[in-house]
Amino acid sequence: MRDHEDDEDTGGEEDWSDVDQPEGEKKRPDPVFILLEGEGGLLVDPAMVDALHERSYFGKVDDATKLLFMYPEEILIFSERNRLLAVKDASIEAATAMLPEIKEKWDERGIEAFAGDGRFLVPEALFKHFQERVPDFWEKYVVYRDLKTRGYIVRRGIKDVSHFRVYKKGVKKGDEPAKFIYFGIFEGKPVPLARLHEISDYAMNNRQDLILAVVDRQMDITYYNVKKQDV
Repeated sequence: MRDHEDDEDTGGEEDWSDVDQPEGEKKRPDPVFILLEGEGGLLVDPAMVDALHERSYFGKVDDATKLLFMYPEEILIFSERNRLLAVKDASIEAATAMLPEIKEKWDERGIEAFAGDGRFLVPEALFKHFQERVPDFWEKYVVYRDLKTRGYIVRRGIKDVSHFRVYKKGVKKGDEPAKFIYFGIFEGKPVPLARLHEISDYAMNNRQDLILAVVDRQMDITYYNVKKQDV
């Protein structure tokens, strides 16, 4: 194994504050309005699907509603960056009816317009919501947030194989598969060696680099690039 912490580091925090704005247009970014559902949430405004999914790799399109389903780590990072409003225990029709009011207030004052509005969950409440529903959510989230901060394109991983898929910089959606798969190992929660063999085989068969993200109890992360002979 070798330390991978600084490989391909972009050298600065990713700037996607204007992810949904046409080039050259300067205005307040539109709100990401989420209706919580299961282990994630639906993006209520269909007009934002192209910007967030097709151009920025967030979420997956829900077959039943045709809305964008966003994963908990994506929801929380938008909330921490004051870009998101989230509601729960509402119908999609009721949430959609709230959109005009939300957009009007947002255009005037942004997230500050909703301070103290009990209809919406603040980041701390969102964290508690997902922590109760998603195993090892905080540990996985700190890895996701760190990768996003480094400027990587990060998507949810393949079930039972990896926590996240990471793409080379500049890759357009659909052009090529992820270059790296990231699997988190959390202190106090050992992973069987046989499972690491399976994950390593998957990465090798798909010509992907396997990166282990080792998270200690202080939530510090060390990355290791794993070759087959290391496992």
